[in-house]
Amino acid sequence: MYYYFSVSRQALGRQPWRTGYLYLLPADTFVEQPGATYAGHPAHVPQLASPVAVEAFARLRVEPRDFPFLDRIGGHDDHRLAEYAQAVMSAAPWPD
Repeated sequence: MYYYFSVSRQALGRQPWRTGYLYLLPADTFVEQPGATYAGHPAHVPQLASPVAVEAFARLRVEPRDFPFLDRIGGHDDHRLAEYAQAVMSAAPWPD
């Protein structure tokens, strides 16, 4: 898998990282989201969603320093976001 972390270039300059919480949710109502097609290639979107509201059973405090890729977050021009997304998807190796 490839990950690309990016925020608006304007926000990146302000270093918007803050302390927050990670909420732990019960998995029983979550379902895998369908894939999509990018640049003519099928792409699996590894995310789950629940069609019904759920309550968190725990929360974990996280700080910016907890994110191991904080120094690898790039900045993008908001009006060019779709172009960047396509470039990232095109750079990924696709199965034949």
